[in-house]
Amino acid sequence: MFENNANLQSLTIPDTYVQIGENALSGSGIKHLYIGKNVKTITNDTLGKMKNLEDLVVDEKNGYYLMWNGAMYTTDLTHLIVWPAQRGGACFVPTTVERIEDYAFAFSKITGVYFPAREKNDKIEVAANSFINCEKLSWAWFNGPFWYEGKCLFQGCSGLETILYDQNKISGSYSGISFSKYVRETFKCEESGPF
Repeated sequence: MFENNANLQSLTIPDTYVQIGENALSGSGIKHLYIGKNVKTITNDTLGKMKNLEDLVVDEKNGYYLMWNGAMYTTDLTHLIVWPAQRGGACFVPTTVERIEDYAFAFSKITGVYFPAREKNDKIEVAANSFINCEKLSWAWFNGPFWYEGKCLFQGCSGLETILYDQNKISGSYSGISFSKYVRETFKCEESGPF
């Protein structure tokens, strides 16, 4: 609909809309987005590909999505949908989150992310491209098990200096640290430096 429309700066999705389809807003120049109360379906990667997004507001009467601590979630706080790309700072993911969606943090100015331990050692699912090209990301802390769907969790995250995984620090060359092959290969991406 508004895909790749660089001139569009602000958009209100009215209450008459119930869905935002795949790539409908991807690549647009939108900085300010308001999502109406009846929107109940948003294709996973649509909002994450909005590199200029500064301000995201979800109508407080929307029964499917909400904003909490700067990020957009499903109302039950089980899926983290998006962190607006132009928002900096750190994200502290709630213990209720079961899944980080595609492109949730992609291209954003996030500086750090913390994943708490979950009850019963449940894994958090992290979709492919969730952190792609987060150049300002300097630290990530996984305090429990997770499952990553892609090949490289931090692809293009050139500022990443520290990863904490289950209280163990992973930095640079992994020297002296013993991790499973899965953890080593997930964090280490040849095209994006040591991780």
